[in-house]
Amino acid sequence: MDPSTFFREIEHVQFPWRDRSIPIPAFYRDAGYFGAAFLTPLAAIRERLPSTRLHPVRIAPGTGLTTVTVIEYRDCDIGPYDEISIGFPVTIDRETSLLSRILPLRAPQMMSYILHLPVTTEFARDAGVEFYGFPKFVARIVIERDDGRWTGRLGEGGREILDLTVNEPPLHEAPQMRSHLLSQREGRLLRCESMHSACQIGSAKGKRGVELKLGDHPVADELRALRLGRAAYRFVVPKLEIILTPAIEGFDA
Repeated sequence: MDPSTFFREIEHVQFPWRDRSIPIPAFYRDAGYFGAAFLTPLAAIRERLPSTRLHPVRIAPGTGLTTVTVIEYRDCDIGPYDEISIGFPVTIDRETSLLSRILPLRAPQMMSYILHLPVTTEFARDAGVEFYGFPKFVARIVIERDDGRWTGRLGEGGREILDLTVNEPPLHEAPQMRSHLLSQREGRLLRCESMHSACQIGSAKGKRGVELKLGDHPVADELRALRLGRAAYRFVVPKLEIILTPAIEGFDA
């Protein structure tokens, strides 16, 4: 897709903030991501959710998912930065039936509750916290690609959090996609939307081709406490464009 096609006719408003302005919605003109979803006991997920209105997506009896996604924003409105999203696929106010047959998850009612969202720049952290309520902190992220293997390394304060390596599955053309992201602020659940351009995507079920190593950081200890199991699926999107809305819907937690 021609870059001008995806963003064409979308109003791009400059919002004054601090000593500069931020365009809303945010345009990410060159990005890529990869990651994996890990089997996780529903009880462990529920302990980390901020509201009983949120229901973890179930892919087997008593089992949900924890996702780890490594994202590289190479050209965007707030400058290049990297990010690693740790979260849970959820629905709000109603539980889903078992969904193991549609991995990776694409159902429109699903959202992702963001547990941690480390980034590599202070500006990305500050804007994410203030505009979206995202749980961001500045961290060290190293992204490596070598012969079809994608690796993301995350650390903070001299301590290691995680290393994730994913083998790239075969790529195929994908249509425009949309994801719903949930955060919380002052007792409210906030939802924003992330629209993805038509792109190439690779995804594969099963534990093969995924390696996750946890370090000695408190966030790594949180992940251990979740009792992560084997990988349910992995995914790679080498290049795409993204439009990220501000928070557009709120719910009482």
